[in-house]
Amino acid sequence: MKKLLLTALLGGAMTCLQAQDVRFTQFYQAPVYLNPAFTGASGAARAGINYRKQGNSEEAAYTTFSAYADYYFKDFYASAGLLFISDEDAYSGYISQTVAVPLSYDFSINKKVTVKPALQASYTRQGIDFSKFLFSDQIDSDGNVSGGGTSEPLAVNDRISFFDVSAGVLTYGANWWFGYSMHNMLENNISFVEGGNATLPIRYSVHGGVSVSLAEKGRKSRSKLRRFVMPTFNYVAQGGFSQLDAGAILQYEPILFGALYRGIPNPFSEGEYSAVSWIIGVTKFDFSVGYSYDMPLNNRINPGGVHEISISLLFDPSDPNATPRSAKRLKCPIPY
Repeated sequence: MKKLLLTALLGGAMTCLQAQDVRFTQFYQAPVYLNPAFTGASGAARAGINYRKQGNSEEAAYTTFSAYADYYFKDFYASAGLLFISDEDAYSGYISQTVAVPLSYDFSINKKVTVKPALQASYTRQGIDFSKFLFSDQIDSDGNVSGGGTSEPLAVNDRISFFDVSAGVLTYGANWWFGYSMHNMLENNISFVEGGNATLPIRYSVHGGVSVSLAEKGRKSRSKLRRFVMPTFNYVAQGGFSQLDAGAILQYEPILFGALYRGIPNPFSEGEYSAVSWIIGVTKFDFSVGYSYDMPLNNRINPGGVHEISISLLFDPSDPNATPRSAKRLKCPIPY
């Protein structure tokens, strides 16, 4: 009975930790993670990284690292990419690493509207360090922790792995974009408990934005600098959780500012997390770097706030002197 109870508690705790995918504050700067249909949406080659840290101490930190690259094959109207993402919880020793390959294709409805459907295949490995856990036989009668390991017979695995599939579609014009994506479509069993059953729920996301130009009206500017305000939103639902983030991004190249309300109360929201997020960034010569801080409105969740850094670069490997933004192809107007 003791064995079963301990195993059940461990299984339940780890399922809660595993069952929610990370949600980036700068979601527009994690485009391939947000929606595989963003693969190649820049119309050039693109590479980027994202780093996110939750928690107010190194011992209790939850960190996420993501790296991606994608390329648009203009002769085939198709795009391919590569995505790596790693989640690590310092407290429990839980770690998850995923490698994904997204593919997308362009359909031009007309010269002003493009539709991009996409599919993505991925492979994930998850593990946990049980040496981080403390069991009853490691505590003596005086309440002191012994240095030895536990003798508890745990019916658990410390490593699991699985394949998965994601899909998405992106529609955009010169100054707007709208997308929908589904991840974890195979709903794999992610239980560490032998014989257990814990389904990884599908993650649904609806996202979009509208770019309002700040260029002077009535005059044809010679500058190619991007200057606009973009109201944007991202709605995510997974399992019994849902969250709506919305705000605005001001890009007056080379400077970018933004503010988001994360966890906006709505009839569909069941999450408790809410925060005001502040974003600042710099964009120059197709290179951009951004920093954001989530200031929690509910101190019970992430009381130390959340820090996030994003870096991205556009380039043309076939012509190092080319400017990716100068291409005539219609490109998605997300900030980058």
